[in-house]
Amino acid sequence: MSTNVNPTTVTLRIMSTCSSFEERTIALNCHFPVNIGASGYQESSISTFSSASAENALFDEADSTALHATMFPMAGRLTCITTLCITTLNGEKPKGIETLRVNDVIHLAGKDAMAPVIILVAAMA
Repeated sequence: MSTNVNPTTVTLRIMSTCSSFEERTIALNCHFPVNIGASGYQESSISTFSSASAENALFDEADSTALHATMFPMAGRLTCITTLCITTLNGEKPKGIETLRVNDVIHLAGKDAMAPVIILVAAMA
């Protein structure tokens, strides 16, 4: 658990063959969404409204049909708006909007059940 009351960055560790990124550090003092694609669907910057959001994407190839969830870094917190592609958050089915914390584990589903995506909230600073 982070002891930093108002973190300014979060590091996400991506464990997936669908992404060339192993870790991404994302600023929490902005209002740009971070889009995460489901396994087998690489991230789509088309679903975003800003280039800054596209830069924060965890997956690097656009796909206009990609299923995704959106994480919003706002006011020192990372909130996650869940969709069907998130199968579990810390082993439980997420509901609606979740606030993510250090050591949270997100499992994503996708069209290829043999290529899961696991995202770990590795650090906040």
